[in-house]
Amino acid sequence: MTPGQFYKQRLGSLREERKKLQQRKTIFGIVRFGNIALLIAAFYFLWNLGVLYLVIAAVLLLAIFIRLIYRDLANRAALEHNAQLIRVNEDELMATEGNYHHFANGSNFAPKEHYYSNDLDIFGQASLYQFINRTTAEVGGLQLADWLLEPANTEHILLRQEAVR
Repeated sequence: MTPGQFYKQRLGSLREERKKLQQRKTIFGIVRFGNIALLIAAFYFLWNLGVLYLVIAAVLLLAIFIRLIYRDLANRAALEHNAQLIRVNEDELMATEGNYHHFANGSNFAPKEHYYSNDLDIFGQASLYQFINRTTAEVGGLQLADWLLEPANTEHILLRQEAVR
């Protein structure tokens, strides 16, 4: 299986998962609305039977409502995580097709005077930085830039190679 096929397959399964999560989100909204409607109906119908019945129904329905909110929040977090995974896999699929323009090119890290960074196209459009950069935080991008600008000793190279295995 080629990397492109892998990312296409992964995107298909992630999109199916997104569809299920969105359906679940809709269901949670409907069930929460129904729960509130039941709470209102309980007040209306149980008011004459006594406060005890009313309190029991209210506590039970509120407990269910709170549980539904927690489940919905977990589902929303899963939906957000799924969206991030889809974005990452789409980016990598484009990279397998030779399209790297959506990755940061590191031109903001390019030093004015450096003895090899300009000659080797370390930063800028279609640069080494853009081809290997997968960082999402400023700190990670800065660390990658530092690694590309300063030659590492053999020990550090071996540690980095071991880290990506």
